[in-house]
Amino acid sequence: MSLLATALLTSACAGGDEPAGTPVASVAAPAGAEGTTSSSTSKAVTAKLDRQLKLGFTPQEEQRLFDAYYACWAQEGVPDTKMPNGESGGRLLTYKMDPERWQKAVDACSDSEPLYPPETDPQTNPGYWDQLRTQLACMTGKGYAMEIREGSQGLWVAPATKANLAKAESPQGTADLNACEAQAFGGKG
Repeated sequence: MSLLATALLTSACAGGDEPAGTPVASVAAPAGAEGTTSSSTSKAVTAKLDRQLKLGFTPQEEQRLFDAYYACWAQEGVPDTKMPNGESGGRLLTYKMDPERWQKAVDACSDSEPLYPPETDPQTNPGYWDQLRTQLACMTGKGYAMEIREGSQGLWVAPATKANLAKAESPQGTADLNACEAQAFGGKG
């Protein structure tokens, strides 16, 4: 789960999962890879690079990848669910309302699901929790009210007041979160 998403207590998918019409740009395979890998292996490497977020990713980069992911869901037939107020609830809501019905379509899109930085995954990073505490210290040092919750990865705005959420969701809050994340998990920033 994205540190940005948990820190802001928002979902990258909520209410805005409709494709923006911007396709995901293809990233070329590493130099020299053409002669050493099959076409399908090269495509798999390129697909993974296309959907891999790096430390310090912007909300726009994250949204671009989720737009492409949900465009795949649309191509697989997952409809948009309308909320009682007429606004879009998105395809994710459709899936959550009836996962058995839509699981096959979602599985067909698994190769386009965005990947968060491996450094921010406690399953792949043995130093994750220490680094998360470093990120928390950085954010609280910048004046943000945040905490680590037992059993949940990522930082949480706490208390989740309107003022604290607004500060964390601001452009400066996003920039500070990215800088603290890069410092804690990447040794930069």
